[in-house]
Amino acid sequence: MPLVRHGALFACALVAGCAVTAIDHESGPPEDWPALAVTVHERAPEFDTACKVSSHAMPVLGCTVANFERRTCNIYLRFSADAVLDHERLHCLGYDHAGEAGLRTAWARYKEREQLRTATRLTALPGVQTIKGNGIDP
Repeated sequence: MPLVRHGALFACALVAGCAVTAIDHESGPPEDWPALAVTVHERAPEFDTACKVSSHAMPVLGCTVANFERRTCNIYLRFSADAVLDHERLHCLGYDHAGEAGLRTAWARYKEREQLRTATRLTALPGVQTIKGNGIDP
């Protein structure tokens, strides 16, 4: 089950002047990014596990877990905050942080795996023959 975890990290927690790690609006999402059904979990008991929170990390106020196979996107929020929710929704739409390509890369890898899986299923079907080379030479 391919999952992508993408956290919204803050340099400091709720101090005036602090902002969410910037979204890369310039690059935008991949053109073929899938529509994902979004579910928001506020103050969920599984927040630390879903967001891979460690005591040594910067404070995490929200994260996104996308499942391309199921076409779902789960947003986990430590508490209700519109700015964090808006940020995480952009991840569900395929936007990465500036200078990062985690979601873009995960989507590309998922598509590659699916192409290989489809090719494997096709060659396993009765009567389907894989032709190597140009199909003429033995």
